[in-house]
Amino acid sequence: MKQQLDLSVIIVSYNTRLVTLKCLRSIFEYTRGLSFEVIVVDNGSSDGSTDMLRRFKRKNPLRLIASKKNLGFGRANNRGAKIARGKYLVFLNSDTLLTTNSLKISLEEAKKIKLLGAYSCRLLNADGTIQPTGGFFPTPARILTWQLFLDDLPLIKYWFRPVHPTVSWYGEKIELDWLTGAFMLIPRKIFALVHGFDEDIFMYVEDTDLCYRLRQLGRIAVYSPTTAIIHLGGASGSNGNSLVAEAKQTAFFVRKHFGPMAAFVSIFLIKLGSLLRWVLFGIIIPNETKAHSYRQILFSRF
Repeated sequence: MKQQLDLSVIIVSYNTRLVTLKCLRSIFEYTRGLSFEVIVVDNGSSDGSTDMLRRFKRKNPLRLIASKKNLGFGRANNRGAKIARGKYLVFLNSDTLLTTNSLKISLEEAKKIKLLGAYSCRLLNADGTIQPTGGFFPTPARILTWQLFLDDLPLIKYWFRPVHPTVSWYGEKIELDWLTGAFMLIPRKIFALVHGFDEDIFMYVEDTDLCYRLRQLGRIAVYSPTTAIIHLGGASGSNGNSLVAEAKQTAFFVRKHFGPMAAFVSIFLIKLGSLLRWVLFGIIIPNETKAHSYRQILFSRF
């Protein structure tokens, strides 16, 4: 019978050798006062990540799953969860850094929340500024306000809570619909009840989908700024590839949970919003990368 620990930290690595090493070092440096394990699932990296992880494992209590191919974010995390011994799981991006005992602080706070589905702490950019981490489910009505730039208007943002709130939402503890997978703490039994991440989603919106299924169980997602970690990749979350992937996966989420008619309406709204942004970043505020991405969305098949 395997020994149960307080916490299992699961990290998916893909060609992030140096940042993964820094992440691991920060975990073992700052985590105190609880029993935990670290599981790294390497997604077929070609940059020497697997060799680095094997060397790190010789001197540190690390569990390594070395995949020969890129499984995608959700499937790789599911593989890590299957061997986890912790009562709670923390899904942690490889490009994060701990600067204090955030895992223990988060676990202690999460244990106090009734009907906990998922929990996240504050995420910070490298310069210390607050990074958005979660939001509200992308229903057709919210996609409308998002794509037409209406979701920051004073009344609209409270009637139709935004898919992607601005940083002003993250100053206090709040119940959200979904939390980003960069840092997500979940009771292991609850994660098993919803059968983990949807493995049909390769990357993007898999965290939203997971939280939706947790909500269907009557479980809640809670964000708290009590402690913080640094998320290095968050500042570049709006790069071209991620914009296109997010648009397509948002349509997938709507089709899965709200049906084909809602998906049809949502795709129309996403393309309309992309047209507006193509004009904005192609002519008014030139940004070649964003303009190209929104053009891709506009002419892509969903």
